[in-house]
Amino acid sequence: MTYRDEVYTSEAYREIIGKFQKADLAFQANKYSRWEQYQKIGYIVSVLLGKAPSKFIFADVEACLAAAEERGDKDDIKYFQDKFDQGIKYLNVDSNNRNNVILEFVDGTLQISHGKYDIQGATVVVDEDNDTYATLDPVIQEAFDTSYITISIYTDATREELSELFRNVNDGKPLNHPEYLNSYTTAVAINVRDLADKYGDYFVNQGKWFSNDAINRRGIDQFIANMAYIFCYDIKKSISKPNMENFYRDGSDGESQINKFRITFNAFMKDVMTEDAYAIANRNSVFDLFIIYCSMKDQKLKINDNREFLKKYMEAVVTLLTNGQRYEHENFKDPKSFETMVGGTQRTNNVYRNQLIMEIFDIDSVTTKLSNRRAFSASEKMILAVQSDFTTPEGKDIEMSKLHTKEYHGGHIVPYADGGDITIENGAIQTAEDNLKLGKKLLKV
Repeated sequence: MTYRDEVYTSEAYREIIGKFQKADLAFQANKYSRWEQYQKIGYIVSVLLGKAPSKFIFADVEACLAAAEERGDKDDIKYFQDKFDQGIKYLNVDSNNRNNVILEFVDGTLQISHGKYDIQGATVVVDEDNDTYATLDPVIQEAFDTSYITISIYTDATREELSELFRNVNDGKPLNHPEYLNSYTTAVAINVRDLADKYGDYFVNQGKWFSNDAINRRGIDQFIANMAYIFCYDIKKSISKPNMENFYRDGSDGESQINKFRITFNAFMKDVMTEDAYAIANRNSVFDLFIIYCSMKDQKLKINDNREFLKKYMEAVVTLLTNGQRYEHENFKDPKSFETMVGGTQRTNNVYRNQLIMEIFDIDSVTTKLSNRRAFSASEKMILAVQSDFTTPEGKDIEMSKLHTKEYHGGHIVPYADGGDITIENGAIQTAEDNLKLGKKLLKV
């Protein structure tokens, strides 16, 4: 890879680079900043004192696009063209926290520490009256605006090379494993990252499932990735670092299932994870609930009332937490309580917890079995049409020549989603428009 180094004052950087840069989330911790307040303030003070020499690293979008076109790399062309079309001139590979802190300070949402500052031979006192960028003493503001920022701009890097570059040099703590996996460019990484971004606030707002450090360093991504791994492989597979890295690689066996996982996880969040689920004490009990939900989908079981469903599930978990039993297993060094098993996602813990929960969770009392068949056969549609004298429940004449086309549906009287079977007694011919308009409502015949 080739790159050029450039030096800007803080003020020039904001105008020339900062306004036209954006971070690819694959190169960052997540939308929840890794930096604590004291780190942000410390960085601003370091800048104005000339003690923040670390390089900002960017990719020149237009130059990388030209290089991709020269190589004929369709994937990279699409990637860089998309950024270029958004008006992004520079991709922030490593410096997103520093860039955002500078913008926060200039926008007035961050104040510097109070005290005495020795700058350019002058001593300036900072207190609550002059601790924002707009109210700074002119000496301090000039020191901040004229402080130097050094940047490296890569001009011919591929998308994969930028990921590797991020893994090798990052602007905070050494990458933990979830952050390392996030830097992949594969379908698994993209789907997990998108789901974590979509539902991150839900998990953060619960308050107990994730520590601040886990939130800041892609712990939510790891949680979702673990569920994706089990979904795409099997609950009996070990969620180990090597296995997860293999799962994340391009063309892995699990990659073919990741779109189906995304659909199922979205349905799980909609059907089950309402705010009532905040009563669940441990995120691994949410993990266990997702495994149960997947099994229910396979068995075509529909939740009747989610509040009652969650109560029954928590009753089962509480029974296991409070029964005082310790469980033996050939893979356990010593007998474990259920509470100890909930503490980890090791393969044996996952399998054993699922077994124990399902032994006492009265799932049949809170679900309905859906029919294995969803659509009426041609013979059944003909019977329904004849029995109704070729008239729909809405009073419309059925065109005999079009009965078996997409213009007519075999509608359910009791909706399929409510357990309605495919039977002549539960059917009626409707126009496609009327059937779709009816949705999940009861059909009046």
